[in-house]
Amino acid sequence: MKTHQLFKYVVIPVGYLIFSTGCSDFLERSSSDLIIPEHAEDFKELLQGEAYFKELFEKSAFAIYMTDDVEYRNDDEQSWSSVSHSDLFIYQDAYGWAPEVENDRLADACFSYLYTQILTANICLTALDKMKGTTQEKKILEGQACFTRAFAYFLLANFYARAYNEADADDPCVPLVLEPDPTMDKPLPATIETIWNRIDKDITQALVCLKHEPETSIYEIGYMASLVLATRIALFKENYEAVISYGEELLGFNSRLYDITLLPSDKEENDESDRSFMNPFNNPEIIWMFDNGKKASYTRQLRLSVYREYFTISTQSTGALLPLFTYDEKSGEGDKRLPLWFNPPGMLTFGWEPVKYDSYAVDYKHQNAFRTAEIYLSLAEAHARKNSPDTEKVLYYLNVLRSHRIIPYTPLENSDFSNFTTLIDFIWEERRRELCMEEHHRWWDLRRCGRPALTHVWKNGAVFSLEKGGSAYVLTYPRYEREYNP
Repeated sequence: MKTHQLFKYVVIPVGYLIFSTGCSDFLERSSSDLIIPEHAEDFKELLQGEAYFKELFEKSAFAIYMTDDVEYRNDDEQSWSSVSHSDLFIYQDAYGWAPEVENDRLADACFSYLYTQILTANICLTALDKMKGTTQEKKILEGQACFTRAFAYFLLANFYARAYNEADADDPCVPLVLEPDPTMDKPLPATIETIWNRIDKDITQALVCLKHEPETSIYEIGYMASLVLATRIALFKENYEAVISYGEELLGFNSRLYDITLLPSDKEENDESDRSFMNPFNNPEIIWMFDNGKKASYTRQLRLSVYREYFTISTQSTGALLPLFTYDEKSGEGDKRLPLWFNPPGMLTFGWEPVKYDSYAVDYKHQNAFRTAEIYLSLAEAHARKNSPDTEKVLYYLNVLRSHRIIPYTPLENSDFSNFTTLIDFIWEERRRELCMEEHHRWWDLRRCGRPALTHVWKNGAVFSLEKGGSAYVLTYPRYEREYNP
């Protein structure tokens, strides 16, 4: 892993220069044209400026094409075309589960990007003992940096290694880097056990540091965001008691959900700010917002087209996403996630588009968020899959969530499920509906829920197949990393 290059990319562009040589003048101002971090608040600004996952989707957009939520279409009946966009074919290798997603026009920048997040966190954590600032300021910085490193390694592990619940402890994961020092070393990947232990250690420390600190903004990492990440990590590790502990604590702080059943289904009746589900001014379930949607968004990705060929949210393929939503347009009854979260083909677009976040509709910069809805789903799954399942609580969490999405709502009952397997399958299906087109939940859930066989139809009737448990469920390291460190 090219740590020496990543160090340059994070530090120099923002005007910071840090010499990790052990000298006493580690943080001293050395030149009038260099800003050397001295205070905890300086490092906090560095963390928020260079980390905070502002370009996560831009660097990892290729992953949505590997799921069953997206399909290729060629509409021969269209008599006109939108602006030609050759990027449609950049994602062919990802869409076809080729041995690697990269090609002559697409480089995988996700791997190195996540290590820049880790590097920034490492810089802050390494300097804690020498920087100025109050105990509280350092404690908050430490918590936010630990969260950042935990989340970055969580993402790396869920892209470039086997899913935790299917891997052996000594399977290779990704390189573990805990120091910011420039180095020419070429480290081997650490094991699954090592990386996930580090993720656990970091998120636990984040919780310790941030527990009694005030929540200042949904744009700043705080204790509640750390609880959401801790719940997610525990779910992926199948530590269901920890899921229940973290999740219930989070709902003690914020159990609210956005009741979209109260919104008009006709988007023309909504003002522009109401159209976007991820609008933080309207959505009370948002805990932490991140990822700059001005650079790349789910909506823009599915506007790629070349003549009459385009990608769309899956509607016709086996296991398609949209048929999972039941809604009657005439009566306005059913699952209102369908009319409010998706735009159908229209005058300016060919296929269905996701509009949970719409950068054209509201004036804010973030498109992804940690939400309480994820916690309801995680708690439902944990109560269903723990050693002594609690069906009553499973149905409680599902019904609370779904009653804020479906009108009129009929609560789920035990009699609706023939056995626990069908109940768990329903939870996963509900998770797919609720979390679609956010982060990369669908790809990660496919990996941890059995790695099912998938098919994608392509040009001229070609069919790409991903066999059950296929190796494409683990991304290959980027070319530049393999060339640097064979």
